[in-house]
Amino acid sequence: MDGSNGAFNPNANITRAQLAKILVRAFGITPNGTSTFQNVPITHWSHDYIAALADASI
Repeated sequence: MDGSNGAFNPNANITRAQLAKILVRAFGITPNGTSTFQNVPITHWSHDYIAALADASI
């Protein structure tokens, strides 16, 4: 876990981006993919994590 601004907030809500990163790391998936989403710009830090999960049908 990287935390947010150097802090781990266990009681905060989790975002799709954060969950995508956790799942990719937990399942040992390479963070890349070809799937795209209109609300996830290719420049967003989570794009490769979300795309990798979508390509893996997760």
